[in-house]
Amino acid sequence: MKLAQTIVIEVKPEYFVFINDDVKYVFETCINYTVIDGEPQPVSIGEAQETPDTSLLRLFDPESGAEIDKFGFLRLFLAYGIEKTYEKGRFPTLKPVVIFRGADTLKKPLFGYHYGILHQAGLLAGAREIRFE
Repeated sequence: MKLAQTIVIEVKPEYFVFINDDVKYVFETCINYTVIDGEPQPVSIGEAQETPDTSLLRLFDPESGAEIDKFGFLRLFLAYGIEKTYEKGRFPTLKPVVIFRGADTLKKPLFGYHYGILHQAGLLAGAREIRFE
């Protein structure tokens, strides 16, 4: 078991690919949510399926969820992907290093703030360090 792991996230506006050694997950960049007591609550992450009594938020679609805190949902999306990809052993390990590949594909939907937004959301999602390739 490695003390510090590296997770590579291949970035596209439509989906992210989370890779850790031979583990690979592909998640669509969307979250199904419902509103409880006026607050949006996630129901499912990474699948664009229609679920009764929910709304579908596409994280990088400007037409989707203009009234929603997309940064908070981006953090949840990244935390979900990192957690699924992160190999947990019996011994404590350091938080993973996360490498984003293809972040420039988000330049337009994030109005040029793609590096800063991914960096901050990645750290809040559980990464120890963020790098870009």
